[in-house]
Amino acid sequence: MGIYEVTQGEFENVMGVNSSYHTKVEGQGTRSFPADNVNFVDAKAFCQKLSDSDAKKQNGRKYRLPTEVEWEYACRAGSSRAFSHGPGISSRDANFNGWHPYAGGDRSPYLERTTTVGSYKANEFGLYDMHGNVYEWVSDWFGDKYCAASHPEDPEGPKEGKYRVLRGGSWQNVDSMPRAAERYYRPRRRQARGPRITSGDRDVRSSAGRAGAPERTEKKRVEAEDLDGRLHTKKTPVKNTP
Repeated sequence: MGIYEVTQGEFENVMGVNSSYHTKVEGQGTRSFPADNVNFVDAKAFCQKLSDSDAKKQNGRKYRLPTEVEWEYACRAGSSRAFSHGPGISSRDANFNGWHPYAGGDRSPYLERTTTVGSYKANEFGLYDMHGNVYEWVSDWFGDKYCAASHPEDPEGPKEGKYRVLRGGSWQNVDSMPRAAERYYRPRRRQARGPRITSGDRDVRSSAGRAGAPERTEKKRVEAEDLDGRLHTKKTPVKNTP
């Protein structure tokens, strides 16, 4: 799983274009800001082009968008709470509309834009910006009851559909939208937010089960990587929760 959201600089290096809205911020270089205004089709194309490029370098990695349950497992990082770091949130914890904090969080500044990836504390898996900054595309079609209809250990999304799923909330969202459990969807060609990528076969397995499922604790492995291919592996007990 990518340690950071894909940046504007990385997206432009691979795709040859930067279509992000937030390209000019006084006093700051935005190439390290997350790529935004990226639709699902272009996010998939980015993964394919990056994979093709690495193949030419005999790297052998295949990049893709994470599944929805992979994303939530990585976001929760062993926590059963609304956010990986606790039950509440303010904009000192993540980039979102801090004028409307969640669950008793302090009212805090609102940047009104994206910001440099990795500006906030990482979760227990070493992943940054899983809450806020930009929504992140996942590979699944949207299904409003797919967790209840799938295997509770590792539920799969529908085989087809009308909408694709985004997770994590964004810089402009209020209170509950950046929660680990929050789901959002849009047409696949609709310009939206940005990608976070993973590589290989399903290297981040999820134990986020359907609502009301019995709580279980298991050992799982998550691999975090940046685009230079450095790997960071942790093993952690994870609870199966709503």
